[in-house]
Amino acid sequence: MPPKTKKKRKSKAEIEAERIVAEEEEKKRQEVEEQRLAEEKAQADERARLDLEAKKNFRLKEIENLICGQKEISAYLTERHNLLQEKLRGERDSCNWKSLLGCNDIQWPTKLDEQTIGEYISSSKEDCDDSLDLVLACVENNKHIIQNLESRILLGELNGVDNRNDTFFISDLKRMTAELIDRATSDLLCESDPPENGELESCCISRTSKIALWANLVGNTEKGKTFSADPQLLVDIPASIANFPVAIRLCHIPYGFASSDVMRRVGLASLGGLIQLSEIKMSPLFRKVDQWTIRQIPDDKQNLFKNEKGLGEMLTKTILVKCKVLDSIIVPQNILIAMWSEEEETWDVNAASGQHFDLKNRTLSFNAHRLGDFSLVQSRSLDFPYKDWIIEPTLNEEHVDEEPLVRFTITTPRFTVSIICREGLCNLLSPDAKELSHLRDSWLPAENLIQELLESGINLLPGDHDGTPDIEIKRKEIEIKCSNDVSMTCTSFIMKSDLVNQKCGEDKACFQVKESEIFCGGSVFSKFKLCIFEKDSASISAIASPGTPPLPSNCGDVKCHILNENESSKFQPASARANENCCLYSIQCLQTESTSESIQRLHTSNPLLTHNVKKLLML
Repeated sequence: MPPKTKKKRKSKAEIEAERIVAEEEEKKRQEVEEQRLAEEKAQADERARLDLEAKKNFRLKEIENLICGQKEISAYLTERHNLLQEKLRGERDSCNWKSLLGCNDIQWPTKLDEQTIGEYISSSKEDCDDSLDLVLACVENNKHIIQNLESRILLGELNGVDNRNDTFFISDLKRMTAELIDRATSDLLCESDPPENGELESCCISRTSKIALWANLVGNTEKGKTFSADPQLLVDIPASIANFPVAIRLCHIPYGFASSDVMRRVGLASLGGLIQLSEIKMSPLFRKVDQWTIRQIPDDKQNLFKNEKGLGEMLTKTILVKCKVLDSIIVPQNILIAMWSEEEETWDVNAASGQHFDLKNRTLSFNAHRLGDFSLVQSRSLDFPYKDWIIEPTLNEEHVDEEPLVRFTITTPRFTVSIICREGLCNLLSPDAKELSHLRDSWLPAENLIQELLESGINLLPGDHDGTPDIEIKRKEIEIKCSNDVSMTCTSFIMKSDLVNQKCGEDKACFQVKESEIFCGGSVFSKFKLCIFEKDSASISAIASPGTPPLPSNCGDVKCHILNENESSKFQPASARANENCCLYSIQCLQTESTSESIQRLHTSNPLLTHNVKKLLML
């Protein structure tokens, strides 16, 4: 074993020299690394600058193309707008209110403005001679006027028009109706001949309205009373009320006096209007003196309806109310009776009990725990959310040579609703429910048809509060733009809903589109593609290029583009990229891939038809 050699220890000078060398090497490595990082940063900055410059150039080019597109299409849009206004003026000039509302001795308003409505209300008060039959005729007339006013309010809200005057008109008409009913009732009670048994019964029936009246004129009835002058109306009054000198009136009219806005806010929709159960004090009573029956007539007949004490303390039992539901109403499975609460100014669905609907006789019965205003109601969201929709041109089978029609079909959780549109009017094709037979035989403006469906129990008037938590509400400008563009192209193209629409956020909307083959017999554009609308200011190209100017105001803030078949099937909103083929209007995107025949048909289509479809979609 060789002897161990002792390792020579480094001197301090050697250690110091090695340290200096190591530090210099480390410094050089750091300098090299810093230089590399600086070069990489410079390269990254250059790439970012070039990328930003490319994005800005892309954005500037996009803005330039959109502005050019607006200039190219502005003449066409102006021509279509002027033609539409001309046809609308012609329709207004030829509007015949008697054919719209019916004919009777009351002078119909020729237009819905403050002066005309005021004159109509005044003449109606003068012409109604306090007869319940004439009052019901006025109720029937007012129903149609109110429906038209409500339709105008709906369209005004969608177009940003202030229609507060229309709301006041409706309130005035309802107030007038209530006054006429009270006046006719008081005249009947005060001026009718005294009945032999001391009990007065009267009932009037019209197409959509009913009034039943019972009065104990002598105040000595010992038993309860069931009065029913017609099978459509029945009130079972307990003895605690029947032996008190009062009158009980049951009114069933097609609209409510209480605020319908409140009903919308609490998520309810009225079916068949208002059921009003009210008390009328009877003082003074008939008195028999020898061979005479005398009674003092009050100076103010309206005081009959101001019973300060009321029947609340005497109502120890419920009042049974039975009322026939209109044949035009689809009654839901879960019957709900709501009562208007004057104190809380809202509708209470727990104020009545024993709700029952006799399907065979279409009779609704319930127990009222107190007097007041009742209504058969259902949830406004029964037909939400929609499952799918499709809008497509279709041939007029009855008149092949005439302009084609447009069919709009929407599937709700309960029904498949199909509506056919022609110039200015709509007709209901389905559902094939007997309650809707009156609509399938009629052609109505879009807003009136939707209102009629609502009154029949199908709510296609969604509000933002009617949706479910997992449904994202699109921005108003997106909704308006989509409705406008779909109506512009509906006479040559088929459009339908796409599930992607609920995944792309509030700033985008998507649906599928393809060229219809019913006219051209085939097209290269024969498969559905995805059409995307988005807010320009919130688009990828605008966000990625700060400092670039926005679109001019005359171009709006919504653009669209169409993906090809491969992109449509693979589209994911999260991975979406800026599209270089954006247009302001879908008709501009479609004309590059469609037959000239289809585009020409869009240019020559009747503006009243497309306007009607637009109203339907916006509603």
